Amino acid sequence: MDSVFVRGLEFEGNHGYTAAERRGTRRFRVSLVLELSLEAASRSDKIVDTVDYWKVSETVVRLGTQSTFKLLEALAGAIGHKIQ
Repeated sequence: MDSVFVRGLEFEGNHGYTAAERRGTRRFRVSLVLELSLEAASRSDKIVDTVDYWKVSETVVRLGTQSTFKLLEALAGAIGHKIQ
């Protein structure tokens, strides 16, 4: 397995356990470690053989800004399910 690091994605979101925490937006920062094989991409030099980092970043920001979670663990789980 290879690792790709996507660091410092930032967005404003309404996450928090209490209703008061969810009323106002706060800044969140997400960093990801994607573990996958990059063997095919290293041989072909074609984008279709690798992960689209733009789409991964877009998915994280979309979930963070358009959804609301009480627990950060739930947000992290939703991100993981969407990008796998």
